[in-house]
Amino acid sequence: MFEFLSRLFAFAEDAPKKASERRLDTAIEAVMDGTAPRLRLVSDYKKKLRPPTQTAVAFVQELASGLGAPADLSRAAFSADPRIHALFGSPDSLQNLVSRDANVRAFVEDPGFVLLPEFHALLMARRSQKRILGARLTGQIIQSDVPQTMLSFSEHRLVAVSASETGTLNLVQRGAFRQLVHWALATLTAMKSGSNERHSIMLRERLEALSSFQGGNEHPFWLHPAGHDHGDAAHRLGEIDQRMAECNDPPCSLDDYLAVVADVLSHPERYLRMDTFSAIVDRMSVVLGPEDEGSPGVDRITLSEVVMPDQPDPVVVLPVRLSRGDILPRPELNLDAVY
Repeated sequence: MFEFLSRLFAFAEDAPKKASERRLDTAIEAVMDGTAPRLRLVSDYKKKLRPPTQTAVAFVQELASGLGAPADLSRAAFSADPRIHALFGSPDSLQNLVSRDANVRAFVEDPGFVLLPEFHALLMARRSQKRILGARLTGQIIQSDVPQTMLSFSEHRLVAVSASETGTLNLVQRGAFRQLVHWALATLTAMKSGSNERHSIMLRERLEALSSFQGGNEHPFWLHPAGHDHGDAAHRLGEIDQRMAECNDPPCSLDDYLAVVADVLSHPERYLRMDTFSAIVDRMSVVLGPEDEGSPGVDRITLSEVVMPDQPDPVVVLPVRLSRGDILPRPELNLDAVY
């Protein structure tokens, strides 16, 4: 359904105007496919969706470009880069997680990339903080049971794995655009459909089927893995669309539905935005105050975070560069390890 995105976000900024217009038309059709295909019955739907879709495309391009330069993700970087040190508990856990990540394994085992020494990805992890009682050195005195805040990260994933930095950024843009389309359908589903409860139910079913496609390498902003069979989801989606096409009962105004989709695409910052998280931490990931900055073993880390309405905790994102030599062979993986 979203295969067009590989073309939409893989072009130069100065692409010919006609080519950009064709890509925008294709993006509009994907919005229709990803929300409610019957909206094509609205007269001039392309004209009405053109400005909002253009806004959404520009938004995700700017979002991806603001991620910054990639960091090295390796055992050596665990000691050298305070961000990597804070994100992982140890160099062993880092190497094991990277080596057993499904998207990384699919990439390094692809015959087309077996000779590629380096590749790129987007590292994602959920950030949390908790209060603990710990020891603290004050001058020459060690104080015990001092209230402290511990920074931790979980649910690490590597997405948008690609042979190049540009390829990863393109995948990030594609995933961000898909996320906005997802929210447009979710907003439609939440609408009251008047007396046509049947149409409302089918919209909810469609949202559930499309959500099954979330996760994976090309859905960077959906943190949880899919956990569904994509083939089954595609079959269910086809059945739902067939029933919707055969439904003679009109939903609430299609013009109203189209207006909702246009509103979501016109205000993408409501559903997806990038914030900056910064903290001063020691090598044990204890959060310290400004007075401790510059002390031995203390660093300030700054990370980008994705904020979405359905994510209860902040999700940090970091573009990374990986070396094939750091990926463990399958027999050496500790698949039972907990990170």
